[in-house]
Amino acid sequence: MQQTTGCLDASYHARLIEMMDDVCRMANIQRQYVTTPAAQFCSEAEVAWLQRYRDDNISRMGLVITRRHNPIAVMAAMTGALIRNYIDARVQLTHELIDMDPREITVIAVPNFYLHSANAGAVAKWEAPLILEWLYARYNAGKKCILYVESMQALRNEYGNAIFDFLVNNYVILED
Repeated sequence: MQQTTGCLDASYHARLIEMMDDVCRMANIQRQYVTTPAAQFCSEAEVAWLQRYRDDNISRMGLVITRRHNPIAVMAAMTGALIRNYIDARVQLTHELIDMDPREITVIAVPNFYLHSANAGAVAKWEAPLILEWLYARYNAGKKCILYVESMQALRNEYGNAIFDFLVNNYVILED
């Protein structure tokens, strides 16, 4: 019988277990999200998206989550699940995106992609076109994002139709 560390198989995940601290630091998540099944933090629909991650029908589509409970834990758990499958995934904040090469990381989870301005989440008007360019570059490179959007309609009002339309046409939208 093989040893396990949480939901990690000691043999299959040996390299990941050995480098756990560095992997978690780079991914911006706590180790519990790598060693615990995503289902403990995520909805059935979110887990289903993870399970279909490599399917052709979803392979070019990112994910937008619009529910309100604990998006940081959800994003970290989804990132941990992807890491368990040796996919380069990281949690990043919206303000960090513009300075990143959009083609580097396979999956980027953004727990504050759009929050109402009252929740300190709105980007400056001049940043919206840069975020759209960043999203286009990721899409063209075949890289996915998992984005938390507090309200799609509020995002449309604040970021504009271009970002809203891009997300609606190219992402799976999970709403409450």
